[in-house]
Amino acid sequence: MTLYEISQYFLFMIFCSFGGWLIEVVGELIKSKKFVNRGFLICPICPIYGVGSGAIALLLSKYENDLFVVFTVSMVLCGTIEYMTSLMLEKIFNSRWWDYSDSRFNINGRICLGNLILFGLAGVMIVKFLAPGFMSAISRFPENVICTVAIIMFVILVIDAILSLIIVRQIKKIKENVQKTTKDNTEETSKLVRQIILEKSLPYRRVIAAFPHVFSEKVKTGKEIIHKTAEKIITNVNETKDKVAEKVSDVKDSTIEKVTTMKNKTINQINLINRKRRILKRISGVKLVRIEKGEKKKWKS
Repeated sequence: MTLYEISQYFLFMIFCSFGGWLIEVVGELIKSKKFVNRGFLICPICPIYGVGSGAIALLLSKYENDLFVVFTVSMVLCGTIEYMTSLMLEKIFNSRWWDYSDSRFNINGRICLGNLILFGLAGVMIVKFLAPGFMSAISRFPENVICTVAIIMFVILVIDAILSLIIVRQIKKIKENVQKTTKDNTEETSKLVRQIILEKSLPYRRVIAAFPHVFSEKVKTGKEIIHKTAEKIITNVNETKDKVAEKVSDVKDSTIEKVTTMKNKTINQINLINRKRRILKRISGVKLVRIEKGEKKKWKS
């Protein structure tokens, strides 16, 4: 790819990052009725949207006539990007930056089915309309202007990323220092961390406003307790179920064995009675024959 083509795709990523930021801000505005500068960076962009959109435009443009392929691959591609980004941020900062545990059909709280479907639909829109329209619009500008703007935006993005990382690391240190004083990860820790950060400059306060649950130990502890309690309940239910099933099986086997034994005894008794009856009949028949013979002898004499 030429520098001009790379610049085109990079500016498209910045454009989609800004669109993602708008979506996040409007969503939070509807939810909490207040403006929150969402996103990890200071600038009004959410790079995860740009990375996903750029990857879709670069890899799936040749499949624009096969919408099923575009929809499916967009789901898998963007879902993978979101999952890996969540995992990477948690490994680096030891904090969960977003959590879909309350959503149905989620994977470890990092991605959920609802978002994946939206990713698929967004992929179709990007391939069919957004990417071609954007490329057509910026192609009207001279190549050197496009390349210059892309380089300037890249420099700004790098500086923003460095500053944001420094801020988050400082917040992490504040949290660790507070934990040493409180000696645990309770609600007291969260309150002290928030109080210290809210007294600092705007970039620090912005991170807390954008991701309020990241440093909330109460929420995380509560969820852990709920999960552990649920696991214990399920384990107890399964153990009780197995014990009841085992007892029912033992009672069933014992009952069948007793019934079989009684049945066999009854059959043996019936057979014995029938046998006695047959013997008695034979004995009675023999006696009658003897009596008849005796009477005939007497009659002849």
